[in-house]
Amino acid sequence: MATDSYDKGDKPRLTATFTDITLALFDPTNVFLSVQDPSGKVYSYSYALADITRASTGVYTYDLLLDKSGKWDYRWYSTSDPLAESGSIIARPDPTAHTDD
Repeated sequence: MATDSYDKGDKPRLTATFTDITLALFDPTNVFLSVQDPSGKVYSYSYALADITRASTGVYTYDLLLDKSGKWDYRWYSTSDPLAESGSIIARPDPTAHTDD
């Protein structure tokens, strides 16, 4: 699981790559992304609802707005591919802010 750090307010691009058993890129039937923010709230996104962008065959992206400081966890998955990609992002507090968040 990868962990990257950004500043609160940044919008990093999350990317998932789906491959078949021969490691060839393929487009799953359904693509989903689940994100848990630092407060524990879980958000669900799907390609079918146009939340997620297909960058190319087998490659999907989502630009996540880090509107809270702390650890964000995410998991990509599909109904046609049992393997999932997951990771975490640390959103550092805005260094120019004058209040705690």
